[in-house]
Amino acid sequence: MPETKPTFSRSRLFKWVTEGEGQRLEFKLKANHPDKITKGIAAFANTQGGFLLLGVDDHRQLKGCKNADEEEFVMLKAIHDFLQPAPTVHIHRVTVAEEREVIAFEVLEHTDKPVYWKDPLDKTGSEAKGRVYVRVADQSLQASAEMRQILKMRSKPNARRLYYGEKEKILMTYLDKNPHITLNEFMTLAGLSKKVASDTLVFLCVLHVLDILPGEQEDRFYRVAEESDWQ
Repeated sequence: MPETKPTFSRSRLFKWVTEGEGQRLEFKLKANHPDKITKGIAAFANTQGGFLLLGVDDHRQLKGCKNADEEEFVMLKAIHDFLQPAPTVHIHRVTVAEEREVIAFEVLEHTDKPVYWKDPLDKTGSEAKGRVYVRVADQSLQASAEMRQILKMRSKPNARRLYYGEKEKILMTYLDKNPHITLNEFMTLAGLSKKVASDTLVFLCVLHVLDILPGEQEDRFYRVAEESDWQ
């Protein structure tokens, strides 16, 4: 169950609204489209956690919610209906005008990723578990197959060793001279099938040799470790 906390201060709220939306902060005026808003909540849970502020408009004005109890109920029901497993959410409220409150939904990073978004009315079965969203800057993006695998595998760490083979050597040589690489670029560069190239990039991300920057069209993979870290 969500927990209501009264300690979220006005000064903290004003500071965040002044700074604007970002990696861990999103604004919505009302809970008008809870199905869409919950995609952002899933993205927070799948990334680093974050805050959804309800009662703040696109111009960073603190309008507040007139019927805060109703808005909170709508959002919590949507979280329960659309997200599996439901992430942990704490509720904070700040009065910003007479009978108007901003509701801050504090979404904790989920320990057993990914959190899936699925429309409960979708009976087609085309996406059995649902979609996965991640947070990139101020956007909630649908995760690629590689990003979903990385989320799953990083949530269930096992003892793994990294072996330096020919395809890894080609990849790291390329990244010595270039800031990042895409899946398609790696496939072409190393002459690999999509599955082998994908599995290689995912595995290196799980080991934190590479990291991934999700994109709307293609993900980018970049190096975060030195060759001395290889076994």
